[in-house]
Amino acid sequence: MVGFDLPVRTSDERKLANRFRHNLQNLGFERVQYSFYGFHARTRERLATIEKVVERLIPPGHGWVLIFEMTDRQFVDIRHYRGGEKPEKAPVEPPKQLVLF
Repeated sequence: MVGFDLPVRTSDERKLANRFRHNLQNLGFERVQYSFYGFHARTRERLATIEKVVERLIPPGHGWVLIFEMTDRQFVDIRHYRGGEKPEKAPVEPPKQLVLF
């Protein structure tokens, strides 16, 4: 998961923030919220590669970017609250176990 809060006061800052967001999408990240994106890495090696790429894409200047990992099981256990209603399980099923022949 990647969360970010990048400055957007000037035109140049907005361009950098939008470029970062588009780069995440081009890598295969899916938007969870406006500045919060998720990516399913099937292996630790893939995760390490993606983290390095994201680190290189972070725009210079002020703001922050948070990169963290969670297991499929932790993702599925997230409780979602909408309008004060009772929590529901994650709306997305975890990826199926990879089967090799």
